[in-house]
Amino acid sequence: MKKFISGLLIGGIVMTSATAFASNVVTMQATYSVKSLVVNGVDTGKGNTAFVSNGTTYVPLRTVSDALGNDISWDSNTKTIYVNSKGSASTGSSGEPTDLPTSNGSVATLPTPTPAPPVYTPPVNNGSTWNGQKLVSIQTAKNAAIKAVGGGTVIWQESDIYDYDDIPDYEFKIMKNNRVYEVEINALNGQVIDFDID
Repeated sequence: MKKFISGLLIGGIVMTSATAFASNVVTMQATYSVKSLVVNGVDTGKGNTAFVSNGTTYVPLRTVSDALGNDISWDSNTKTIYVNSKGSASTGSSGEPTDLPTSNGSVATLPTPTPAPPVYTPPVNNGSTWNGQKLVSIQTAKNAAIKAVGGGTVIWQESDIYDYDDIPDYEFKIMKNNRVYEVEINALNGQVIDFDID
């Protein structure tokens, strides 16, 4: 949970105040694979603004604050983001309420970010590793599939180890007692993902 909240805050800072931190640019590979963002049981319709990088999920701070009904503001003088429950006063470093003045004296609020178009960087896959993780061999996957069925003969197989939308897998059709079983094996850990009988 701590890593998720950290990801939310960092993601919010990166996505909503890029100009404020232009000198501290971080380059990262990201995958826009989040389908839904549900807050308090309600789908926000903003799942497409979240992304995953290096095992951490990043969500724009504005998206989460709006979904929780919080106010969000930015103090450009102290480079501080304030997130408060509706009606709460923002506080500065002294702990005293502040109206976050801008150069013209008005209260500064963060604009709703326009998500940048996703930059797709496919996982590195050389046939024996996928995104830095070692793949199990086709023979190991085949043995796991046959074991899942309880024996039988492989009559069809397919390797989907260059899968960039999901995890890589191996698929098998196994004949046993005049029935055909379809088994999908995770190519990263050799575990059964799906098991069906035709």
